[in-house]
Amino acid sequence: MKFPVKSDLSVKLFLVFILGLLIFIPIGMIKGVVRDRLHYREEAMNSVLMPIGNSFLIRGVSVLIPYLPAASESDKKPEKEFFVAEPVRYEVTADLNVSKLKRGIFDTPVYDAAITISGRFDASDFAVNGTPLAGARLIFDVADRKNLTKEPEMQLNGDFQPKRDHLFSKPSGLYIAPFAWPLTEEQMKNGFDFTLTAVGRGGKQFILRPISGENIFTVRSNWNDPGFSGDWLPIERTVSDEGFSARWEIPGFNVSSSFSSVTDSYYDDGEIVYPQSICVSFLQINDIYNRVQRCMKYAFLFIFVPFLSLFFVEAVRKIPIHPAQYLLIGIANALFYLLLLSLAEQIPFNAAYLISMIMTVLLSSFYTAAVTKSKKPGFIMAVVSLTAYFFLFGLLQISDYALLVGTFGLFAALAIVMYLTRNVNWYKISDRVVNSSTEKKTQQADDPNKENRD
Repeated sequence: MKFPVKSDLSVKLFLVFILGLLIFIPIGMIKGVVRDRLHYREEAMNSVLMPIGNSFLIRGVSVLIPYLPAASESDKKPEKEFFVAEPVRYEVTADLNVSKLKRGIFDTPVYDAAITISGRFDASDFAVNGTPLAGARLIFDVADRKNLTKEPEMQLNGDFQPKRDHLFSKPSGLYIAPFAWPLTEEQMKNGFDFTLTAVGRGGKQFILRPISGENIFTVRSNWNDPGFSGDWLPIERTVSDEGFSARWEIPGFNVSSSFSSVTDSYYDDGEIVYPQSICVSFLQINDIYNRVQRCMKYAFLFIFVPFLSLFFVEAVRKIPIHPAQYLLIGIANALFYLLLLSLAEQIPFNAAYLISMIMTVLLSSFYTAAVTKSKKPGFIMAVVSLTAYFFLFGLLQISDYALLVGTFGLFAALAIVMYLTRNVNWYKISDRVVNSSTEKKTQQADDPNKENRD
C-alpha cells in the first residue's frame, strides 16, 4: 500500500486524524488491563476480608417479647407471636483502629473495633396487644458473628449479666445473627438501662442501623481518608492526617423499625447497600486504579497533540514524515498508561508518574529528532509533551475542579495554536512541500547514486 506521505497537506492531515483514531484501539486494550487488575485486587481483598466477616454491620439492640394475641370471636386458639420493642435512647461509640493486610501486591484496609452501646428501655414500650408470656429476651443483632472476636458483654442497670441464652432460637424473619440475654419480671415491669461492649474486626465498611428512638452515633478512627454514606451524614466531622471523628444524631421519627426484615439490602454497582443506615467506608478511594482511569480520560490529548506537533514540523520545515512514524509516536504515548499502571503497583503513584513521563517524553523526542535529522523538532516535541503531562498531573491533584481546569486548559492550548498559525498560508506551504518532494524525486531520477554519495 502506498501512503500519501508527500502529497497535499490536507490529505496528510486527514490521514493523521485516522491514525490518531487507530491508536485508541491499544488504548482500549490497556483499559481492559486496568479492569482486570481491579478484578484481581477485588479477589485479593475478598480473600482477606471473608475470614473476618467483611463489612461490620450492627443491626441494633431490642427486646423480644412472646405473647398471645387477643382472641377474636373467630379465633378458637390463638398462636404465640412476638413483639419487638426498641430503646428510647440508643448510643453507639466505636473506636476503629485501621491497619493494612497484604495479599500479593495488594493492600487491604482492615480495622479492629472497640464498640460500646448504651441506652434505655421504658416499661411503657413493652405493652402488647394480648397476653405477655414468660421468656422475654434482650437481643443484640449483627449481620455476621465472624466480625466479633470475643463474647459481647452486657450490663443491665449497672449489673453485669454473666450468661446469655445459648439455646435461643430466633423467630423467622426478625434477626440475622442474634445474641440473647433473659430478662426478669422486674426489669420488664420497671424498664432498664443497658450497656454492651463488643470487640471485633471488619473491612470495607462499618455500618450502623438507627432505631425508632433517639440515636447518637460516634465513630473515631486513625484512618485519614474516610467515606461517609448512607441515609444520614454526620452532623459533626473532623478529618486530619491523624484520622477522623464523626458524630450522628438521628431522630427516631425518621426511622422505621430496624428489625422489620432481614432481607432489606440490595446491590448497587456491585456494592451491597443497606437502607436506613449510616456507613463509614475504609476503601482507598483515590487509589492507583482510579487515578489511571482518570488519566485515560485525557488520552486524546496525548495522542493528537504529538501528532499535531509532528504535522507542523512536517509542514513548516518541509520534512516528509511517514504515517508509520506517526503511528510509532502514538504507540509510545499509549504505552505511558501501561507503564504508569505497572509501576504504580510497586512504588508510590507520583514517582511512577514521573518515571513513566520521563521515559515516554525521552523516547518520543529522541525519535522525532532522529526522524527529522534535527535536534530542534525533538526539543519542540519534548516541550509540548512535558507541558501536556504536567498539565494532566495537575488535574489529578484537583479532582473536584478537574473538568473546569481541564476545559479551560484545552481552550488555552487551542488558542495558542491558532495564534501561532494565524499568518500561515497553508496553501503555499502545501505547494512548497509538494514541489520540494517533486524536485527531490527528479534529482534522484537524474542521478540515482546521489543519495548514496550524500
